[in-house]
Amino acid sequence: MTTPVPTHDIQDALAVTKAIQDLVLIIFVHGFKGTNSTFDEFPSRLEHILTESVPGIKVECIIFPAYEVCQGTFYAPHKY
Repeated sequence: MTTPVPTHDIQDALAVTKAIQDLVLIIFVHGFKGTNSTFDEFPSRLEHILTESVPGIKVECIIFPAYEVCQGTFYAPHKY
């Protein structure tokens, strides 16, 4: 005998799927020897403009940390 799936479980699953589809994730990656100030205020300005001009989306801008250079080899910071 199978147990029927409650309709609220299906609706919850669809709500989670819809929320994921509405997220715009923008990742900024530094060039060689970039610093934390490379992008200045641009990511937050872009996030604000997109959020205000495109209805129904969530915009998140992330700045990937600058690479540390050690003896000619790149090492990504442990934060990511």
